[in-house]
Amino acid sequence: MKALGTLFIIIGSFFIMVTVFGTVSDLGKESADATDDTLAGVFGGLFIALPCLFLGRHFIRKSKEQNAIFAKLKTEMASNIKDSKSNTHVNVDTRTDNSIEKTNYEIKLIKLAREKDGYISCIDVVLELNISSKKAQSIIDELYAEGLFDIHLTKNGSTLYRLRNYCSSEDRQTATSLLD
Repeated sequence: MKALGTLFIIIGSFFIMVTVFGTVSDLGKESADATDDTLAGVFGGLFIALPCLFLGRHFIRKSKEQNAIFAKLKTEMASNIKDSKSNTHVNVDTRTDNSIEKTNYEIKLIKLAREKDGYISCIDVVLELNISSKKAQSIIDELYAEGLFDIHLTKNGSTLYRLRNYCSSEDRQTATSLLD
């Protein structure tokens, strides 16, 4: 933009110079036609020169505005890059942090249930995940609602959660085919 503006200013200046030199060379002539030709030359030159000068000025101003905008964007981008480098945790997974946390809890609870012959209690979850009993109960309730665990009550009234479709190693050894 700046180069285009400079070009228009040069063209406008050239037409002004041609107009001035043409007018100076016509001053020695004493005829009425020469005066009319001189006035036509001056107006014609100015008619071309002035728009060129104004366009040149416009393009140079626009280039300065654009440079200011680009400088501001460059500063913002550098700041964003600096901020992103200081943030060491980048989550590239499309799931939300809550769903990732829930999935991790689910995996840990299934492993825990397998270690305990398919049964876990709320206290087992608290100790395994290092979370509050309220959060542990909430997680177990969600997994129960999804059908992953069944609720069982012991003789003394404690609540246990059994991993649905869990087969112990003994059950696996004694399993028979449905076709037999």
